[in-house]
Amino acid sequence: MKKSKIKVHTSDVVKTFIWILIMIYAISIIALYGWVLLSSFKGKIDFNTNIFGFPKKIIVENYSKALTNFMVPIFRNGRVEKVYLGELLTNSLFYIIGCSISATICPIMVSYATSKFNFKFNALIDGIVIVTMILPIIGSDAAMIKMSQRLGLYDHMVGMYFMKFTFLGFNYLLFKSTFKSIDKAYAESAYIDGASEFRIMTSINLPLIANVFAIVLLIQLMGFWADWTTPLIYMPHKPTVAYALYELQFSSDPVLAFKPVQFAACILASIPTLIIYISFRKKIMGGLSIGGLK
Repeated sequence: MKKSKIKVHTSDVVKTFIWILIMIYAISIIALYGWVLLSSFKGKIDFNTNIFGFPKKIIVENYSKALTNFMVPIFRNGRVEKVYLGELLTNSLFYIIGCSISATICPIMVSYATSKFNFKFNALIDGIVIVTMILPIIGSDAAMIKMSQRLGLYDHMVGMYFMKFTFLGFNYLLFKSTFKSIDKAYAESAYIDGASEFRIMTSINLPLIANVFAIVLLIQLMGFWADWTTPLIYMPHKPTVAYALYELQFSSDPVLAFKPVQFAACILASIPTLIIYISFRKKIMGGLSIGGLK
């Protein structure tokens, strides 16, 4: 009895410690976002003399300046061109939608095959996924750039879709465990009725994991919206909003070089992810469940 009490007590301490770390991390993120929000309404003198305080006068023009002047210069067609918000948003939408679908569909296909069929290499595939998650792959960008150039996919949006069409990562493990939790009675009944394996997958199994699919897709959308490294490396002529935000810190434009205007641009860029999270927070936070049998 004493040993069990000690184990329970140790477990409670570990859980409490983890929750404290999570709370500290959450508070730090919220505090930083709040500071950026307050600073985006400050004027030049107010920002320089009152960095951490509330704005003495709310300057809404920072947001209009951010919307009007938000751009990124790129070298295209033999000359330097300015890409403004309209083109940035278009590139971002094509990038996040296509890449999110590719990064969600591929692990579904592979995890379905490894969970429903007894292949000899299932364990090997699982091992490869786990190893790639544990060990960092360093120095692969040069080879990836060279290969995408040889295949004619470099600086093309379709090339990004092919690049993100991979099953390596946590989503594969999530979908595999979800498929395994589906009762075999559904498939067996369909087999008796003469349904093909493709029909069983598309008409029975995939609808049963629609909730998990939606959650993963939403998370992918938010992740790719904030991804600036991939467009920076692989799409230099198709900049996205996230890439433009990264370049904003090096801007020589006197309007965009003003920090409150940069903060206003960051706040505006964060609105889509906030809308997605607020709209689907219940599904994201508590929707990782699947059922069907009564």
